[in-house]
Amino acid sequence: MENSKTEHWNAPQQNFQPENKKVVAGVLAILLGSLGIHKFILGYTTEGIIQLC
Repeated sequence: MENSKTEHWNAPQQNFQPENKKVVAGVLAILLGSLGIHKFILGYTTEGIIQLC
């Protein structure tokens, strides 16, 4: 009989994407803060355009 229960070590990782986005945005804010690229990565398009201008 096959067991359909997912094992802990074999389970796919859940959404860690937002945390990774925050780390990347933080690094870009430190390196290229005046360009506002970190705002685009976090989804703040309007603030990013304002900061570019």
